[in-house]
Amino acid sequence: MILLLTAGQVSDYLGADAVLPALPNAEVLIADKDYDSDGLRKAFAERGIKPCIPGRANRKEPIVYDTKLYK
Repeated sequence: MILLLTAGQVSDYLGADAVLPALPNAEVLIADKDYDSDGLRKAFAERGIKPCIPGRANRKEPIVYDTKLYK
């Protein structure tokens, strides 16, 4: 388990950037839409991790993700 505390004004996906190097091997990463960013999705893919993250409401192209796994 990884615990990372950031200041309250730091966005979730910027905090996630800090923990990326310490991510364990995993097939899937489940996160809420606060972690929806193209950069994070690319970083997960480079590590062979499939993101299960719903897209933010303002995305032009909807994100496909496993809704059953997400629940």
